[in-house]
Parts: sequence; C-alpha cells; structure tokens
Amino acid sequence: MVDLARNYLAYSRLVTLPFLKITMETNDENLRSNHLQELGGSDFEIVDGQPNIKGWEVLGPEGQDLGEVSELLFDESSRKVRYLVLDLAENEWNLEGRDVLIPIGLAEIDVERDEVILPLVTPEQLAALPDYSRNNVSLETEMNVRSIFMNADPVSSASFQDNFYGHEHFDEERLYSRRKAAPMSTPHTVIGVFENGFTAQTAIQKLKNSGFLDENIDVSVRGTHHTESEYLNRLSGFFGTLFDDHDEAAHFSKLAAEGSVVTVHTQSISESEVAMRVLEDYGAQVDEDPEIPAGTAINPEPEEGSEAFRKQIRTRIVERQVENSKRLRTGI
Repeated sequence: MVDLARNYLAYSRLVTLPFLKITMETNDENLRSNHLQELGGSDFEIVDGQPNIKGWEVLGPEGQDLGEVSELLFDESSRKVRYLVLDLAENEWNLEGRDVLIPIGLAEIDVERDEVILPLVTPEQLAALPDYSRNNVSLETEMNVRSIFMNADPVSSASFQDNFYGHEHFDEERLYSRRKAAPMSTPHTVIGVFENGFTAQTAIQKLKNSGFLDENIDVSVRGTHHTESEYLNRLSGFFGTLFDDHDEAAHFSKLAAEGSVVTVHTQSISESEVAMRVLEDYGAQVDEDPEIPAGTAINPEPEEGSEAFRKQIRTRIVERQVENSKRLRTGI
C-alpha cells in the first residue's frame, strides 16, 4: 500500500491516474464532476491507522441522531475525501429520508464511540441540500452545497477552478480535531474542605461566576440529609475511592467530618487549577504553612482546634473521576 502521509486515502494498486482538469469551457451538458468517486467499489481504501467511518452514526450539535454515513466521495487527482454521504433515514430532526452530501471539513469523529458529529450544521441547511444520486455529482450540485453551508450565493465555475476545495469545509484535518483534543481532556476531581456551610456556599457562587456548571459542582454539609454514621460512611467511601493512599484518604475524611466539602469535576488540569484557586481564595485553606507546600503533603496529626490544625491542607487536585454513586451531593 502507498502511504500518502496525512491523506485519508491510499491507492491499493500501482496504476497511472489521469489528472482530471475542469476548465472554464465546461458546458452545462458536461457539468458532472467525474473527478469524484465513491469509495465503495473503487481501487482506493482507507490508509492504515485511520478509521473507516462508513456506517458510523451521525449526530447533530446536541447529539441528535441524524442518520449514518452511507458512503465517502473522494477526488482521484488529490486522493482526498471531499464529502461524506449522509443517509437521513429516520433522523430525529424529522427531515425527509434521503442521501445528501456533507463537506468533510464540517464533520468531526469520535473514535471511542464510532460516531460522526456535525457540530455546526442546522436542520434548515440539511433540508435545503440537493439529493445525492450515486456517481452523479455535477458542478452545479457542489456549488449549491457549498453555498448552503457558507450562507452565500452559489459560486461560479470560475471559483470552482480557482481552488474550490481550498475552503476549510473541505479540510480533512478538521475531521480529527475532536480526536486530537481528546488526550488533553483528562477527568480530574478538585476538592476543598471548608469550616462551615456558609463559606462553602460563597465559594460555590464564585465557581459559578467563573463559568463552572451546577452539574459539575457537589457540596456535602454535615447534618444535611444524613445521620451522623451515614455521613461518615459516605465520606470514607468517597475519599477511599479518590485516593490510593490510606493516610491521605483518612486525613481528608477527618477534615470533612468537621466541616463542609465542595467537589468540582473538571476535564483538564488548567480547569482544575482555576477551581482550586477559587476554593483556596474563598476559605478552603485558612493559612499556608511554609514548611508544607500546598497540595503536596499532609501535616502530622495536630491537636484539634490548634493553630496547626487550622493550617492543614484542605484542597487537592486528583487525576481521577469519581463514580456518580460515590459523589458527595446534598444539593447546591
């Protein structure tokens, strides 16, 4: 197989391909784009290491089921995919069931779920698209498709000749943007222990003002919806799940048993650091002990109520997601 670097397709046989050129002299009787082929039945295949998205479910901006990818259209001369064919059968937008063309750069893939996402496409745009007829894509059809997604008048054949596929809507790299961003999206849990419910609520309001959503913020206050033993058991189960180190789990369980716990569920370390600063600024850490770096160590067991007790570390970022059944929620 010929490895075409970052191209999505590879040619499976060594043959000479004619370079198809569309000129200004192309007339209305010959507007068919012979340079576009369906992947199925061609001599091309997906390059090694890249997913074949044919048959994958297609979702709208909010997860609506729009159908599935029935085919891919590629350009012989450049060996690049230009469109995916979307089969709109039984879609959740109640659009007519038919095949339509979606420029490849408008799609993103979720390789974990075998899904294609169209994050910017609207029902009105899909409804306005012309029907796709197998191996029958005219220049006029491509111009109409492009104009619908660009909210502009159909482009001329001159524009087609002048780098028609240079627009970002035909950029294959955009297909992988979601996958490339995935490694940076790592679930974290940020905890802050407060001396009372009032300071915890103040911090929660500041978190919301900073853009954190209610669904990602948990608060647990002693005496709220739990008996004493139930509360202590929930704390023990939560911190035992969160920390691998028994002493660290016991440390935070003890602090939490005497106050209130705010937990923030984040998707990156940068987001976690913002949440931790808010928790510390609004009371989760009373004073810093210069001998113990914040968030990296635990004080020896001090006498309850002493100055050393108040200086104990009360915030922590943990690169781990807590199961819903273990989350500490008593309402915000």
